[in-house]
Amino acid sequence: MGLKPGETHKEYRERVMDPVSTSFCAAKWLNATIWLNSGLTASCHHPPSHPIDRSEIVSNPSAIHNTTFKKKMRELMLKGERPPECEYCWKIEDISADHISDRVFKTFIFEDEDIQRIASQDWRTDVNLRTMEIAFDRVCQFACMYCNPSYSTTWVKDIQDHGPYQGLPTDKRNHFTHTHRAAEPFPDNNPYIEAFWKWWPELSKSLQELRITGGEPLLSPHFWRLMQSFENPDYRHIRLAVNSNLGARDEIISRFLHQAANIPRLEVYSSGEAFGPAAEYIRDGKNWARWTQNMERLLASPSVKRVHVMMTINSLCLFSMPEFLDQMYAWKQVYGDEGPTLSINILRFPTFQAALALPKHLLADRANALKQWLGNVENDPLVLNFEKDSLRRLIAYLESVEQPTADAEARENLQRDLKRFLIDYDRRRNKDYRQVMPESFCDWLDQVNLG
Repeated sequence: MGLKPGETHKEYRERVMDPVSTSFCAAKWLNATIWLNSGLTASCHHPPSHPIDRSEIVSNPSAIHNTTFKKKMRELMLKGERPPECEYCWKIEDISADHISDRVFKTFIFEDEDIQRIASQDWRTDVNLRTMEIAFDRVCQFACMYCNPSYSTTWVKDIQDHGPYQGLPTDKRNHFTHTHRAAEPFPDNNPYIEAFWKWWPELSKSLQELRITGGEPLLSPHFWRLMQSFENPDYRHIRLAVNSNLGARDEIISRFLHQAANIPRLEVYSSGEAFGPAAEYIRDGKNWARWTQNMERLLASPSVKRVHVMMTINSLCLFSMPEFLDQMYAWKQVYGDEGPTLSINILRFPTFQAALALPKHLLADRANALKQWLGNVENDPLVLNFEKDSLRRLIAYLESVEQPTADAEARENLQRDLKRFLIDYDRRRNKDYRQVMPESFCDWLDQVNLG
């Protein structure tokens, strides 16, 4: 990696990134998420996805990553201009010059030589990825409340069975109004999957990490084909990472761990940000006991080199987040350096489920709770520096930022939509937010006037 021993993230930014430009992010070149099922891509998980031109991939399969749109964003960055699609990072950085946004975290994982090469070449140049995330399909047994049918077949069933959610005017992206058929337009002979396999022989030579997401990968036949392909020793330099909700049955987890023995550099990323019943409420389909059991199976397995937990910070998770962090810390104590690592990702869409939809008195209360947790581990080496930095950033975000996105509607409008959504969500899923949320939240939501 490009981060020198003892070097802070701010020092790295000043040493490596700023000489290229003050808006530079290597993810625009060397990292990509590609939804092969729908023909969409993004340079990381913050900007909106954009379509891949089918005509381009006929002669250039690398255009599933090197799209015309991405190249334009690279041009802006090399000029020192801020791509508007990257507003997540600009919002964090504009809090103060000392705050580290994700563009730093997404750049220091690459070698300095990679950065120098990017800085010196024409922005139109096709680039082979170093890190890549792909989704083959949207098959998933969960229907997390902030997800949508684009990423979950269980969400598709919700809309089919109960019809669209209505009366959510702040949800300008229409997450919950239709089954998102465009997310899987090619049940057979998907041209984007074909382009991936055509590019694979060349791409695999430079690729350092391949991450598989979904849907839920462990339920996809394409995933098992890829797992089997890693029996080829030519691919064993690649770190294979799997995003899994870890809600699969015991026999599927056992099959996964059996095949994992053939992959020398396997890491697993799971998702979680709330504790116990709140986790099951937010991530509909999740069984907390099963998730913790499967986490411990992976943490104890010699075939899995590292387990990561991706936290998606939404309005409801904040109330049990300290207890969730306690669970992560308990595993760190048991497994030491092999314990789980944490990443903190702030939900922005749908905006009415963003943390900043909450009133300021609840945000202040939750920020204080996180400050107390962080204070207890401030000097504990089990909690990594980047995890502490991420918590500090989240606390500052809760205290200082006013809107989840630049075009978000007024907070009171987001709050009305949150209440409408939870009422309908409970009706459809046979849930009750009052059973899992604290009295402070319920009392506040009771006061939200739907008009």
